[in-house]
Amino acid sequence: MDLKSIFYSLLKILLTVLQSLVVAFIAFLVYMAITDYNPDKVMPLEIKTPTLNTGSADSSFSFMIWNTGYAGLGKEMDFFYDGGKRVRPTQNEFEKYKNGILNFLDANDSLDFVLLQEVDQHSKRSYYSNQAEAIESRLTAYSSVFSKNYDVAFVPMPPSNPMGKVSAGMMTLSGLATIKALRLALPQVYSWPMKHFMLDRAAIATHHPVNAQKDLIIINIHNSAYVDDTSALAKEIAVIRNYAQSQYQKGNYVVIGGDWNQNPPGFDTLQLSALHRLNYQLEKNSLGKNWQWAWDKTKPTNRSLEKPLSQGVNKTVIDFYAVSPNLLVEEVKVLPLDFSFSDHEPVYLRVSIPPQKNQL
Repeated sequence: MDLKSIFYSLLKILLTVLQSLVVAFIAFLVYMAITDYNPDKVMPLEIKTPTLNTGSADSSFSFMIWNTGYAGLGKEMDFFYDGGKRVRPTQNEFEKYKNGILNFLDANDSLDFVLLQEVDQHSKRSYYSNQAEAIESRLTAYSSVFSKNYDVAFVPMPPSNPMGKVSAGMMTLSGLATIKALRLALPQVYSWPMKHFMLDRAAIATHHPVNAQKDLIIINIHNSAYVDDTSALAKEIAVIRNYAQSQYQKGNYVVIGGDWNQNPPGFDTLQLSALHRLNYQLEKNSLGKNWQWAWDKTKPTNRSLEKPLSQGVNKTVIDFYAVSPNLLVEEVKVLPLDFSFSDHEPVYLRVSIPPQKNQL
């Protein structure tokens, strides 16, 4: 066989391999499109083990918000999305983080409401543990609502060590009766094909009767991160604002809490070092006039993950509350765990219904 024949044979083999790779890649994208999680814009959610306790006209209510980082982002972890190297913790680290989260929730089971983000159901990154089920089995006195916001058959990033299967969401746990629970879809901020591998962001809205005429509306949120387009973030806030305002205009009481992935109005970047990827800050009237922003001005709630926890990591505030004008904010504070079990710290809030309610 002469050199020319050898060349054409090798070229044919190369083209066949490239063709196979292209076909395989197209088939993969088709599979991801077929299996893509695509819920309705507004969807009712199952309320598990509903409680019968109701509030009263002079009630006060306690809350805790916590992004638990799927029990995978404790103090020993860095993470590739933040410039680190790791994708998931070791099995021993994961068990330590998971048990620390469950024990802390156990120790705070007297709260009226617990709002959690990044709770895995069946994901490679958390060793396929069902964290939602584990939390429900610990906090048996609460009604619980779970909503998916991340359901991807295979996440191919990073290519050297893919995240693989991810099934995760948010939970709202309530010691008061829950009469209604909705999943409010937030606008998709990613275009094709990335949208098939990323989160489908949402908020959980739950309704809790506090007297014969009015409900307490709790909105559990986890807004987008790693986004360059601030207009996309504004569209997410618009969905939350529209629902919150519609309930407030009915005379209901509204508390919004969770991981905003933005800093609160009035955040002082000189007091706490802001993360490089979180230069976004909400405007004072993002939800309407006279809405209250409740956050601890002395402690950070989130750390960056470019390296394991140390004095050198950036810290900021992205976990906080918004409260409707017809409620009184009594106390808000970070419950410091030194980022031992998650890259977020839990945040406590107490609000009350004033004796003479504000007029709309």
